[in-house]
Amino acid sequence: RLFTDGLIWALGMRFTIEQINNSSSLLPGITLGYDMYDTCFEPLVALQPSLLFLTRKGTTGIGVLCNYTEYQPRVTAVIGPHKSDLCLVTAKLFSSFLIPQVSYGASSETLSNTELYPSFYRTVPSDKNLVEAVVLLLHQFGWNWVATVGSDDEYGRGAQALFLSMAGTDNICIAFEGLIPTDLGEPNARKQLEDTVRLINSTKVNVVVLFAYSTPAQALLEHSIRMGLGKKVWVGTEAWMLSDIAASTPNIQSVGTVLGFVMRTGTVPGFQEYVAELFSSVEQEEFCRRSRELSSLMNAEVLDTRCQQCDRVTLGDIWPMLGVTTVQPVHVAVYSVAHALHRALGCTSKSCPKTPIRSWQLLHFMNTLPFEVNGQSFRFDQSHGTNTGYKLIFWAWRDGTLTYLPVGDYDQSLYIRRSEIQFHTADKKEPTSECFRRCQPGQFRRIKGFNLCCYDCTDCSENTFWSSTDSTSCSPCPQHQWAPARS
Repeated sequence: RLFTDGLIWALGMRFTIEQINNSSSLLPGITLGYDMYDTCFEPLVALQPSLLFLTRKGTTGIGVLCNYTEYQPRVTAVIGPHKSDLCLVTAKLFSSFLIPQVSYGASSETLSNTELYPSFYRTVPSDKNLVEAVVLLLHQFGWNWVATVGSDDEYGRGAQALFLSMAGTDNICIAFEGLIPTDLGEPNARKQLEDTVRLINSTKVNVVVLFAYSTPAQALLEHSIRMGLGKKVWVGTEAWMLSDIAASTPNIQSVGTVLGFVMRTGTVPGFQEYVAELFSSVEQEEFCRRSRELSSLMNAEVLDTRCQQCDRVTLGDIWPMLGVTTVQPVHVAVYSVAHALHRALGCTSKSCPKTPIRSWQLLHFMNTLPFEVNGQSFRFDQSHGTNTGYKLIFWAWRDGTLTYLPVGDYDQSLYIRRSEIQFHTADKKEPTSECFRRCQPGQFRRIKGFNLCCYDCTDCSENTFWSSTDSTSCSPCPQHQWAPARS
Protein backbone atom coordinates (compact mmCIF):
# COMPACT_ATOMS: atom_id res chain seq x y z
CA ARG A 1 0.00 0.00 0.00
CA LEU A 2 0.98 3.61 -0.48
CA PHE A 3 2.81 5.11 2.52
CA THR A 4 1.00 8.44 2.47
CA ASP A 5 3.22 10.18 5.03
CA GLY A 6 6.36 9.36 3.04
CA LEU A 7 4.93 10.82 -0.15
CA ILE A 8 3.84 13.99 1.69
CA TRP A 9 7.34 14.40 3.21
CA ALA A 10 8.90 14.00 -0.25
CA LEU A 11 6.53 16.63 -1.67
CA GLY A 12 7.37 18.85 1.30
CA MET A 13 11.06 18.68 0.44
CA ARG A 14 10.42 19.44 -3.21
CA PHE A 15 8.14 22.37 -2.32
CA THR A 16 10.79 23.85 0.00
CA ILE A 17 13.63 23.53 -2.54
CA GLU A 18 11.52 25.22 -5.23
CA GLN A 19 10.61 27.96 -2.73
CA ILE A 20 14.30 28.59 -1.94
CA ASN A 21 15.25 28.54 -5.63
CA ASN A 22 12.59 31.20 -6.28
CA SER A 23 13.77 33.36 -3.36
CA SER A 24 15.46 36.66 -4.23
CA SER A 25 17.23 37.00 -0.85
CA LEU A 26 18.23 33.46 0.23
CA LEU A 27 21.01 32.02 -1.95
CA PRO A 28 20.37 34.55 -4.77
CA GLY A 29 21.72 33.25 -8.07
CA ILE A 30 22.21 29.73 -6.66
CA THR A 31 19.97 26.86 -7.77
CA LEU A 32 19.67 23.87 -5.45
CA GLY A 33 19.36 20.47 -7.07
CA TYR A 34 18.41 17.19 -5.43
CA ASP A 35 18.26 13.42 -5.71
CA MET A 36 15.44 11.67 -3.89
CA TYR A 37 15.27 7.98 -2.94
CA ASP A 38 12.83 5.70 -1.14
CA THR A 39 14.43 3.83 1.79
CA CYS A 40 11.55 1.33 2.02
CA PHE A 41 12.30 1.46 5.80
CA GLU A 42 15.20 -0.95 5.16
CA PRO A 43 18.80 -0.18 6.27
CA LEU A 44 20.33 -1.97 3.27
CA VAL A 45 18.08 -0.07 0.87
CA ALA A 46 19.04 3.23 2.58
CA LEU A 47 22.74 2.37 2.29
CA GLN A 48 22.67 2.19 -1.52
CA PRO A 49 21.88 5.87 -2.21
CA SER A 50 24.01 6.87 0.81
CA LEU A 51 27.07 5.32 -0.81
CA LEU A 52 26.14 6.99 -4.09
CA PHE A 53 26.00 10.39 -2.31
CA LEU A 54 29.57 9.83 -1.05
CA THR A 55 31.05 9.24 -4.51
CA ARG A 56 33.44 11.86 -5.80
CA LYS A 57 31.61 14.49 -7.82
CA GLY A 58 31.41 13.48 -11.47
CA THR A 59 32.47 9.86 -10.82
CA THR A 60 30.99 6.63 -9.46
CA GLY A 61 33.84 5.90 -7.05
CA ILE A 62 34.47 6.88 -3.42
CA GLY A 63 37.96 8.30 -2.94
CA VAL A 64 40.17 6.70 -0.28
CA LEU A 65 42.31 9.54 1.08
CA CYS A 66 44.28 10.46 4.19
CA ASN A 67 42.86 13.99 4.12
CA TYR A 68 39.30 14.72 2.97
CA THR A 69 39.51 18.50 3.40
CA GLU A 70 39.31 19.13 -0.34
CA TYR A 71 37.15 16.10 -1.18
CA GLN A 72 34.03 17.03 -3.15
CA PRO A 73 31.28 14.37 -2.87
CA ARG A 74 28.23 14.15 -5.10
CA VAL A 75 26.08 16.03 -2.54
CA THR A 76 26.68 18.92 -0.15
CA ALA A 77 24.11 17.81 2.45
CA VAL A 78 21.52 15.08 3.09
CA ILE A 79 17.92 15.45 4.29
CA GLY A 80 16.47 12.40 6.10
CA PRO A 81 15.84 9.57 6.54
CA HIS A 82 12.87 9.62 8.89
CA LYS A 83 13.48 6.58 11.12
CA SER A 84 16.11 6.29 13.85
CA ASP A 85 17.18 2.78 12.72
CA LEU A 86 18.13 4.10 9.30
CA CYS A 87 19.84 7.21 10.66
CA LEU A 88 22.04 5.15 12.98
CA VAL A 89 23.39 3.40 9.87
CA THR A 90 23.68 6.38 7.52
CA ALA A 91 24.85 8.94 10.11
CA LYS A 92 28.07 7.02 10.68
CA LEU A 93 28.85 7.18 6.97
CA PHE A 94 28.07 10.87 6.53
CA SER A 95 29.83 11.82 9.76
CA SER A 96 33.00 10.14 8.48
CA PHE A 97 32.97 12.63 5.61
CA LEU A 98 31.52 15.48 7.75
CA ILE A 99 28.56 15.83 5.40
CA PRO A 100 25.62 17.54 7.17
CA GLN A 101 22.66 15.18 7.55
CA VAL A 102 19.36 16.57 8.85
CA SER A 103 16.60 14.13 9.80
CA TYR A 104 13.00 15.26 10.17
CA GLY A 105 11.87 12.30 12.31
CA ALA A 106 14.69 10.32 13.96
CA SER A 107 14.26 10.84 17.69
CA SER A 108 16.54 8.18 19.24
CA GLU A 109 18.53 9.52 22.20
CA THR A 110 21.59 7.63 20.87
CA LEU A 111 21.81 10.15 18.03
CA SER A 112 22.34 12.95 20.56
CA ASN A 113 25.99 11.83 20.88
CA THR A 114 27.76 14.50 18.81
CA GLU A 115 31.14 12.80 19.24
CA LEU A 116 29.88 9.71 17.41
CA TYR A 117 27.66 11.65 14.98
CA PRO A 118 29.27 15.10 14.57
CA SER A 119 27.45 16.00 11.37
CA PHE A 120 24.00 14.63 12.29
CA TYR A 121 21.18 17.08 13.04
CA ARG A 122 17.42 16.76 13.48
CA THR A 123 14.44 19.07 13.44
CA VAL A 124 12.59 17.04 16.07
CA PRO A 125 13.14 16.62 19.84
CA SER A 126 14.95 13.61 21.30
CA ASP A 127 12.95 10.74 22.83
CA LYS A 128 14.24 11.85 26.22
CA ASN A 129 11.95 14.90 26.03
CA LEU A 130 9.03 12.73 24.95
CA VAL A 131 9.48 10.23 27.80
CA GLU A 132 9.67 13.05 30.36
CA ALA A 133 6.27 14.24 29.10
CA VAL A 134 4.77 10.71 29.29
CA VAL A 135 5.99 10.22 32.88
CA LEU A 136 4.48 13.58 33.90
CA LEU A 137 1.16 12.58 32.29
CA LEU A 138 1.03 9.34 34.29
CA HIS A 139 1.98 11.20 37.45
CA GLN A 140 -0.73 13.85 37.04
CA PHE A 141 -3.47 11.24 36.60
CA GLY A 142 -2.11 9.10 39.44
CA TRP A 143 -1.49 6.08 37.16
CA ASN A 144 1.28 4.12 38.87
CA TRP A 145 0.46 0.59 37.62
CA VAL A 146 1.01 0.42 33.85
CA ALA A 147 2.10 -1.84 31.01
CA THR A 148 4.58 -0.66 28.40
CA VAL A 149 5.09 -2.06 24.90
CA GLY A 150 7.67 -1.05 22.30
CA SER A 151 8.29 -2.04 18.71
CA ASP A 152 11.42 -4.19 18.35
CA ASP A 153 13.47 -1.50 16.61
CA GLU A 154 15.74 1.35 17.63
CA TYR A 155 12.85 3.70 18.35
CA GLY A 156 10.78 1.26 20.41
CA ARG A 157 13.69 -0.25 22.35
CA GLY A 158 15.33 3.11 23.02
CA ALA A 159 12.19 4.98 24.10
CA GLN A 160 11.05 2.09 26.29
CA ALA A 161 14.45 1.85 28.02
CA LEU A 162 14.31 5.59 28.79
CA PHE A 163 10.75 5.22 30.06
CA LEU A 164 11.62 2.31 32.37
CA SER A 165 14.50 4.30 33.82
CA MET A 166 12.45 7.46 34.44
CA ALA A 167 9.34 5.60 35.64
CA GLY A 168 11.35 3.83 38.33
CA THR A 169 12.53 7.10 39.83
CA ASP A 170 8.97 8.49 39.85
CA ASN A 171 7.31 5.60 41.74
CA ILE A 172 5.56 4.22 38.64
CA CYS A 173 5.31 0.42 38.73
CA ILE A 174 5.69 -1.51 35.49
CA ALA A 175 3.27 -4.43 35.48
CA PHE A 176 4.48 -5.66 32.09
CA GLU A 177 7.15 -4.65 29.59
CA GLY A 178 7.47 -6.21 26.17
CA LEU A 179 8.50 -5.80 22.55
CA ILE A 180 6.39 -6.51 19.47
CA PRO A 181 7.75 -7.44 16.02
CA THR A 182 8.13 -4.80 13.31
CA ASP A 183 8.13 -7.39 10.52
CA LEU A 184 4.63 -8.86 10.62
CA GLY A 185 5.65 -11.42 8.02
CA GLU A 186 7.88 -13.24 10.52
CA PRO A 187 6.65 -16.78 11.30
CA ASN A 188 6.20 -16.12 15.03
CA ALA A 189 4.94 -12.52 14.76
CA ARG A 190 1.31 -13.46 15.36
CA LYS A 191 2.20 -15.54 18.43
CA GLN A 192 4.30 -12.70 19.88
CA LEU A 193 1.40 -10.28 19.51
CA GLU A 194 -1.10 -12.72 21.03
CA ASP A 195 1.23 -13.47 23.96
CA THR A 196 1.67 -9.73 24.55
CA VAL A 197 -2.11 -9.17 24.69
CA ARG A 198 -2.59 -12.12 27.09
CA LEU A 199 0.15 -10.88 29.43
CA ILE A 200 -1.26 -7.33 29.45
CA ASN A 201 -4.68 -8.77 30.27
CA SER A 202 -3.28 -10.83 33.17
CA THR A 203 -1.87 -7.72 34.88
CA LYS A 204 -5.28 -6.01 35.18
CA VAL A 205 -3.73 -2.65 34.29
CA ASN A 206 -5.92 0.10 32.86
CA VAL A 207 -3.11 2.00 31.12
CA VAL A 208 -0.80 0.84 28.31
CA VAL A 209 2.11 3.01 27.12
CA LEU A 210 2.94 2.19 23.48
CA PHE A 211 6.21 3.24 21.79
CA ALA A 212 5.92 1.94 18.22
CA TYR A 213 5.62 2.97 14.60
CA SER A 214 2.23 2.79 12.93
CA THR A 215 2.35 -0.73 11.44
CA PRO A 216 3.30 -2.70 14.59
CA ALA A 217 1.04 -0.41 16.67
CA GLN A 218 -1.87 -1.19 14.36
CA ALA A 219 -1.13 -4.93 14.64
CA LEU A 220 -1.18 -4.80 18.46
CA LEU A 221 -4.41 -2.78 18.54
CA GLU A 222 -6.03 -5.17 16.08
CA HIS A 223 -5.09 -8.21 18.19
CA SER A 224 -6.29 -6.45 21.36
CA ILE A 225 -9.71 -5.91 19.78
CA ARG A 226 -9.93 -9.44 18.35
CA MET A 227 -8.89 -11.07 21.65
CA GLY A 228 -11.26 -8.95 23.76
CA LEU A 229 -8.63 -7.19 25.86
CA GLY A 230 -11.18 -4.65 27.03
CA LYS A 231 -11.02 -0.89 27.10
CA LYS A 232 -7.79 0.70 28.27
CA VAL A 233 -6.12 4.09 28.21
CA TRP A 234 -3.53 3.86 25.42
CA VAL A 235 -0.78 6.44 25.85
CA GLY A 236 0.76 6.97 22.44
CA THR A 237 3.27 9.04 20.52
CA GLU A 238 3.43 10.76 17.16
CA ALA A 239 5.00 7.62 15.66
CA TRP A 240 1.52 6.05 15.43
CA MET A 241 -1.11 8.42 16.82
CA LEU A 242 -1.41 10.61 13.71
CA SER A 243 -1.21 7.72 11.25
CA ASP A 244 -4.14 6.66 9.13
CA ILE A 245 -2.82 3.09 9.43
CA ALA A 246 -3.55 2.79 13.16
CA ALA A 247 -6.73 4.87 13.01
CA SER A 248 -8.20 2.71 10.24
CA THR A 249 -8.07 -0.49 12.33
CA PRO A 250 -11.55 -2.11 12.24
CA ASN A 251 -13.63 -1.32 15.36
CA ILE A 252 -10.79 0.87 16.67
CA GLN A 253 -13.16 2.85 18.90
CA SER A 254 -13.55 -0.21 21.15
CA VAL A 255 -9.93 -0.04 22.40
CA GLY A 256 -10.87 2.66 24.93
CA THR A 257 -9.16 6.04 25.25
CA VAL A 258 -6.19 7.10 23.11
CA LEU A 259 -4.10 9.92 24.51
CA GLY A 260 -0.54 10.98 23.73
CA PHE A 261 2.05 13.46 22.61
CA VAL A 262 2.88 14.92 19.21
CA MET A 263 5.39 17.61 18.34
CA ARG A 264 4.19 21.18 18.48
CA THR A 265 4.69 22.35 14.91
CA GLY A 266 3.41 25.11 12.69
CA THR A 267 1.87 24.93 9.24
CA VAL A 268 3.76 25.44 6.00
CA PRO A 269 2.01 28.28 4.13
CA GLY A 270 1.14 27.43 0.53
CA PHE A 271 1.99 23.72 0.75
CA GLN A 272 -1.51 22.29 0.38
CA GLU A 273 -2.19 24.56 -2.61
CA TYR A 274 1.13 23.49 -4.14
CA VAL A 275 0.25 19.79 -3.82
CA ALA A 276 -3.22 20.32 -5.32
CA GLU A 277 -1.74 22.20 -8.29
CA LEU A 278 0.99 19.59 -8.76
CA PHE A 279 -1.52 16.74 -8.90
CA SER A 280 -3.68 18.58 -11.40
CA SER A 281 -0.64 18.91 -13.68
CA VAL A 282 0.25 15.24 -13.18
CA GLU A 283 -3.13 14.29 -14.64
CA GLN A 284 -2.20 15.99 -17.93
CA GLU A 285 -0.79 13.75 -20.66
CA GLU A 286 2.07 16.15 -21.42
CA PHE A 287 3.44 15.73 -17.88
CA CYS A 288 3.27 11.92 -18.12
CA ARG A 289 4.99 11.89 -21.54
CA ARG A 290 7.79 14.14 -20.32
CA SER A 291 8.18 12.03 -17.16
CA ARG A 292 8.62 8.85 -19.24
CA GLU A 293 11.23 10.57 -21.42
CA LEU A 294 13.26 11.73 -18.43
CA SER A 295 13.02 8.30 -16.83
CA SER A 296 14.49 6.65 -19.93
CA LEU A 297 17.40 9.12 -19.91
CA MET A 298 18.37 8.28 -16.33
CA ASN A 299 22.05 7.39 -15.97
CA ALA A 300 22.75 3.71 -15.51
CA GLU A 301 24.77 4.35 -12.35
CA VAL A 302 21.87 6.15 -10.68
CA LEU A 303 19.76 3.74 -8.68
CA ASP A 304 16.39 3.03 -10.24
CA THR A 305 13.86 2.53 -7.45
CA ARG A 306 10.81 3.64 -9.34
CA CYS A 307 7.51 2.74 -7.69
CA GLN A 308 5.05 1.42 -10.29
CA GLN A 309 2.02 1.95 -8.01
CA CYS A 310 2.97 5.62 -7.63
CA ASP A 311 1.92 6.29 -11.24
CA ARG A 312 -1.68 5.80 -10.16
CA VAL A 313 -1.71 7.98 -7.02
CA THR A 314 -4.36 10.71 -7.04
CA LEU A 315 -4.89 13.78 -4.89
CA GLY A 316 -7.81 11.99 -3.23
CA ASP A 317 -5.40 9.30 -1.96
CA ILE A 318 -3.37 11.75 0.11
CA TRP A 319 -5.76 14.65 0.77
CA PRO A 320 -7.21 13.26 4.07
CA MET A 321 -3.67 13.11 5.55
CA LEU A 322 -2.37 16.33 4.02
CA GLY A 323 -3.58 18.44 6.95
CA VAL A 324 -2.49 15.87 9.56
CA THR A 325 1.00 14.75 8.48
CA THR A 326 3.68 16.95 10.01
CA VAL A 327 5.53 18.70 7.16
CA GLN A 328 7.22 21.54 9.04
CA PRO A 329 10.21 19.44 10.23
CA VAL A 330 11.03 18.62 6.58
CA HIS A 331 10.59 22.28 5.63
CA VAL A 332 12.87 23.43 8.48
CA ALA A 333 15.48 20.75 7.69
CA VAL A 334 15.92 22.01 4.11
CA TYR A 335 15.99 25.64 5.23
CA SER A 336 18.66 24.87 7.88
CA VAL A 337 21.02 23.68 5.14
CA ALA A 338 20.12 26.58 2.82
CA HIS A 339 20.85 29.19 5.51
CA ALA A 340 24.16 27.49 6.42
CA LEU A 341 25.12 27.41 2.74
CA HIS A 342 24.17 31.07 2.35
CA ARG A 343 26.47 32.02 5.24
CA ALA A 344 29.32 29.68 4.28
CA LEU A 345 29.40 31.12 0.75
CA GLY A 346 29.39 34.66 2.12
CA CYS A 347 26.20 35.60 0.26
CA THR A 348 24.44 38.93 0.62
CA SER A 349 20.74 39.50 0.07
CA LYS A 350 21.60 40.46 -3.52
CA SER A 351 24.15 37.91 -4.72
CA CYS A 352 26.37 34.92 -3.89
CA PRO A 353 30.03 34.58 -4.89
CA LYS A 354 30.71 31.68 -7.25
CA THR A 355 33.22 29.95 -4.99
CA PRO A 356 33.57 26.21 -4.30
CA ILE A 357 32.22 25.07 -0.95
CA ARG A 358 32.95 21.90 0.99
CA SER A 359 30.35 20.09 3.10
CA TRP A 360 32.31 20.41 6.35
CA GLN A 361 32.31 24.21 6.02
CA LEU A 362 28.55 24.24 6.67
CA LEU A 363 28.87 22.64 10.11
CA HIS A 364 30.17 25.77 11.89
CA PHE A 365 27.15 27.79 10.79
CA MET A 366 24.67 25.02 11.61
CA ASN A 367 26.16 24.66 15.10
CA THR A 368 26.28 28.32 16.08
CA LEU A 369 23.74 30.50 14.31
CA PRO A 370 19.93 30.64 14.50
CA PHE A 371 17.90 30.79 11.30
CA GLU A 372 14.39 31.94 10.50
CA VAL A 373 11.63 30.05 8.68
CA ASN A 374 8.27 31.74 8.03
CA GLY A 375 8.89 34.26 10.81
CA GLN A 376 9.80 31.60 13.42
CA SER A 377 13.34 31.34 14.78
CA PHE A 378 15.08 27.94 15.03
CA ARG A 379 18.42 26.90 16.43
CA PHE A 380 20.14 23.53 16.85
CA ASP A 381 20.96 22.84 20.51
CA GLN A 382 24.13 21.24 21.91
CA SER A 383 22.95 17.77 20.87
CA HIS A 384 22.10 19.05 17.35
CA GLY A 385 18.32 18.87 17.83
CA THR A 386 15.43 21.31 18.01
CA ASN A 387 12.75 21.22 20.69
CA THR A 388 9.56 23.17 20.11
CA GLY A 389 7.65 21.24 22.79
CA TYR A 390 4.67 18.88 22.51
CA LYS A 391 0.90 18.95 22.28
CA LEU A 392 -1.17 16.43 24.23
CA ILE A 393 -3.64 14.93 21.74
CA PHE A 394 -6.87 13.07 22.48
CA TRP A 395 -8.60 10.85 19.92
CA ALA A 396 -12.11 12.33 19.90
CA TRP A 397 -14.80 10.48 17.96
CA ARG A 398 -17.77 12.42 16.58
CA ASP A 399 -20.35 10.31 14.72
CA GLY A 400 -17.69 7.81 13.69
CA THR A 401 -15.22 10.47 12.53
CA LEU A 402 -11.87 10.84 14.27
CA THR A 403 -10.63 14.26 15.38
CA TYR A 404 -7.18 14.84 16.85
CA LEU A 405 -8.18 17.13 19.71
CA PRO A 406 -5.41 19.12 21.50
CA VAL A 407 -6.05 18.88 25.25
CA GLY A 408 -2.74 20.02 26.73
CA ASP A 409 0.80 21.29 26.24
CA TYR A 410 4.24 20.22 27.39
CA ASP A 411 7.32 22.41 27.42
CA GLN A 412 9.33 21.37 30.51
CA SER A 413 6.05 21.46 32.46
CA LEU A 414 2.74 19.80 31.58
CA TYR A 415 -0.64 21.53 31.41
CA ILE A 416 -3.77 19.40 30.81
CA ARG A 417 -7.29 20.64 30.04
CA ARG A 418 -8.95 17.70 31.76
CA SER A 419 -12.52 18.79 31.10
CA GLU A 420 -11.98 18.25 27.35
CA ILE A 421 -10.99 14.59 27.71
CA GLN A 422 -13.92 12.16 27.55
CA PHE A 423 -12.61 8.85 28.89
CA HIS A 424 -14.22 5.49 28.05
CA THR A 425 -15.53 5.05 31.61
CA ALA A 426 -19.23 5.35 32.48
CA ASP A 427 -18.78 8.76 34.09
CA LYS A 428 -16.25 9.91 31.41
CA LYS A 429 -13.66 10.48 34.15
CA GLU A 430 -10.15 9.03 34.18
CA PRO A 431 -9.97 5.40 35.32
CA THR A 432 -7.68 4.36 38.14
CA SER A 433 -4.60 2.26 37.41
CA GLU A 434 -2.67 1.84 40.59
CA CYS A 435 -1.14 -0.88 42.73
CA PHE A 436 -0.45 1.32 45.73
CA ARG A 437 -1.39 4.57 47.37
CA ARG A 438 0.68 6.94 49.49
CA CYS A 439 0.85 5.55 53.03
CA GLN A 440 -0.15 7.84 55.88
CA PRO A 441 1.88 8.39 59.06
CA GLY A 442 1.42 5.36 61.30
CA GLN A 443 1.14 2.95 58.36
CA PHE A 444 3.78 0.70 56.81
CA ARG A 445 4.12 -0.80 53.34
CA ARG A 446 3.10 -4.46 53.05
CA ILE A 447 4.44 -5.83 49.76
CA LYS A 448 1.80 -7.71 47.77
CA GLY A 449 2.35 -10.19 44.96
CA PHE A 450 5.66 -10.47 43.14
CA ASN A 451 6.12 -6.77 42.30
CA LEU A 452 8.27 -5.17 44.98
CA CYS A 453 6.88 -1.73 44.14
CA CYS A 454 3.29 -2.80 44.82
CA TYR A 455 2.03 -2.75 48.38
CA ASP A 456 -0.90 -2.15 50.71
CA CYS A 457 -0.81 0.37 53.53
CA THR A 458 -1.24 -1.36 56.91
CA ASP A 459 -1.67 0.32 60.30
CA CYS A 460 1.08 -0.19 62.87
CA SER A 461 -0.21 -2.33 65.71
CA GLU A 462 -0.30 -1.35 69.36
CA ASN A 463 3.14 -1.04 71.00
CA THR A 464 4.84 -0.40 67.65
CA PHE A 465 5.48 2.80 65.76
CA TRP A 466 6.12 4.13 62.23
CA SER A 467 9.59 5.55 61.63
CA SER A 468 9.81 6.61 57.96
CA THR A 469 7.67 6.98 54.83
CA ASP A 470 9.23 3.99 53.05
CA SER A 471 9.10 1.59 56.04
CA THR A 472 8.14 -1.98 55.24
CA SER A 473 7.53 -2.77 58.91
CA CYS A 474 6.81 -0.99 62.19
CA SER A 475 9.47 -0.65 64.88
CA PRO A 476 8.81 -2.04 68.38
CA CYS A 477 8.70 0.48 71.21
CA PRO A 478 11.76 0.67 73.47
CA GLN A 479 11.53 -1.09 76.83
CA HIS A 480 9.20 0.62 79.36
CA GLN A 481 7.54 2.64 76.53
CA TRP A 482 4.18 2.14 74.82
CA ALA A 483 2.34 3.42 71.71
CA PRO A 484 -1.30 3.15 70.57
CA ALA A 485 -2.17 1.60 67.20
CA ARG A 486 -1.17 3.60 64.08
CA SER A 487 1.56 5.53 65.87
